[in-house]
Amino acid sequence: MAAEPDAKRQRTVDGGTHVTAARPAPKTAAEPVIQYFCISCGKHTMDVTQSIEKEQKRRSEPSFAVPTAAIALFDLDFMGPVRIRRKAGLEQQFRFRCKGCGVFIAYRTFPPEREHDNVFTYVVEDRVKRNATDTRP
Repeated sequence: MAAEPDAKRQRTVDGGTHVTAARPAPKTAAEPVIQYFCISCGKHTMDVTQSIEKEQKRRSEPSFAVPTAAIALFDLDFMGPVRIRRKAGLEQQFRFRCKGCGVFIAYRTFPPEREHDNVFTYVVEDRVKRNATDTRP
């Protein structure tokens, strides 16, 4: 049986949920892991094995659908569920914010205890950047 990749882990910190994860492994030796930082405070928030900007955008809002297996979240606090009314009905988002400044960065469609059910992690457009010192998205 093949070894499973390192899974993302949740742990409770001071009554909240803090996301920790092992870095995603590159698919090939030539494929680097791309680091992304919070647009507001520059805190390291995620590592991705493929460029976020090349992923599909949601039609209903400006966010990129990144495969959850290709992303590792760092220094993000779980904000809790938010319900949003869409034309097709209610959508529930389980949101994550930057631990440094509180900016809403990403969300998933299932809660942290159902981590294995999340196919995509949705990263909100213009909330992360590749260079920690850059002031632009």
